[in-house]
Amino acid sequence: MGLLHLCTLARSHNEAEDAAQYIVDVTGSDDLFHPNHLFFSAVNWVNYRVWTAFGYAGNAAVPMQLVSAAAGLVSLYLIYRIALRVGATPQMALAAVGWTAFSFGFWVYSLEGDTYLVPIPFVLLSILLLLELGSVGHGALTRGAVARLAGLGLLSAAAALLHQQYVFLIPIVSIAIVLIWRHDPGRRASSLIAAIGIYASTAIIVVAAGYIAVGVFVLGYDSAFEVIGWARGHASNGMWEAVSPKTPVLVLVGFVRSVFSINFLFHSPRSADLIAKAFPGKSLAEERYLAEYGISTPGFVLIILAMIAAVVAAGWLVLRLSRRADRGANTEIDMRQWVFARFAVVYLIVNSFVITIWEPDNPEFWVAVLPVLAILLASRLSPRKRVIAASFVLVVALFVANFFGAVWPYSRTGADYWSMQNRGFAELVRKGDVIVTECPYVCRGNLALMTDVHPIAASSDAVDRLAAALVSSENGRVLVSSWAFDAPATGEEPAGSGKVRAMLNDVRDQMIEIGRSGDQVIYQIPQA
Repeated sequence: MGLLHLCTLARSHNEAEDAAQYIVDVTGSDDLFHPNHLFFSAVNWVNYRVWTAFGYAGNAAVPMQLVSAAAGLVSLYLIYRIALRVGATPQMALAAVGWTAFSFGFWVYSLEGDTYLVPIPFVLLSILLLLELGSVGHGALTRGAVARLAGLGLLSAAAALLHQQYVFLIPIVSIAIVLIWRHDPGRRASSLIAAIGIYASTAIIVVAAGYIAVGVFVLGYDSAFEVIGWARGHASNGMWEAVSPKTPVLVLVGFVRSVFSINFLFHSPRSADLIAKAFPGKSLAEERYLAEYGISTPGFVLIILAMIAAVVAAGWLVLRLSRRADRGANTEIDMRQWVFARFAVVYLIVNSFVITIWEPDNPEFWVAVLPVLAILLASRLSPRKRVIAASFVLVVALFVANFFGAVWPYSRTGADYWSMQNRGFAELVRKGDVIVTECPYVCRGNLALMTDVHPIAASSDAVDRLAAALVSSENGRVLVSSWAFDAPATGEEPAGSGKVRAMLNDVRDQMIEIGRSGDQVIYQIPQA
């Protein structure tokens, strides 16, 4: 699996649209402490600096992608370990590994320099520690129990500091501890209070200390209100989309997309047109381009066959969930299975609720659900031969569908729409140049990654940077995309009131065409 990862590291970042910007930031030591994933970029920056110390001369893409790949491989090992400990047979434990490894979201983000895989080993280690917690119901907590509770707190905090989504792991584990306590016939309230206190205080103190340290000593905030306001990150802007009657459909779309790539649907012009009508405000140029240049006709046929096999196998396995065979009594395994089942149900419910009210159609967030769901299913399914066979049919089908429909196309720049559109800039740009354009967030990240230039959005108000570049040519040229005046449809809010575009209009008649980049004309503004 590791060798396959090395051969298919992502070169197109259209799915993981933040990855290009993270790579640029880590390479340039910029914006290393984003509140929604506080230490993700900083950890990758340290890793990247180790690489450069040993002579590595490239940008941070490969070092960051290898961190995600390593996190994915560690997670798969932990999934196998946990599945065995909660009663799954070795065959079903391997099936759980395969379901997770070859699901679209987990696999694709294992190959990206993005935030979604790195916290998962800490979540899974938390589960292993929770299974070993033992009784917290009666008498004083043993030294071992105290150490495990504190360790649980540290692991939960580590996950939360790598991605803010896992802040909710703290109440989830707390609820699991309550359920374990309630299962003890000799339970005492004092033991529960002590257990929750040790775990939650450790987790909360570590998370709070991380945010306070960065807010005060790195960013220079003077008050607790400023730190709290900054720490909320994107949440301070409200939900991405308000809850509405279509929310259940978006939930289904998001979850299904985390399991299966839907890029193949754009291989057919008819189905691509139907999707475009269903999502009128969304540009689908990236998906259409990838399907045309990244998915061959034989690959498309294989994907269709694999999808049919996957749906049939998954449906049959769901029907078999209610027909578990008696495996014989094993009190220790039964207790672990009992603990895990209750943790998993709470974990899945809380995460599903949070994702539903935040961004239900985004497969990135559903990645957190997949490992726990796979272990739960593997531990509940009967280990009969037909069940095992269907489980591995699903594994193979997921591999075929997502390899040919996503992993292989994403590993090739020739299937990347924005690389095609920005290639002309990459060939023309020189050190110190300034680029002005107007295109989607993922396009700007791609342009910055290809040229080492942070582009100025024409709709923004960053006139000072443009004015400084126009005054003198000593620092580089000013290159302007025709998209600065006639931008492609993005569905995104403008970056500002358009002061940069107004300044460009004043000198538009002086611009000289110097080249093309995809559908864009590249102009240069003569400088003093």
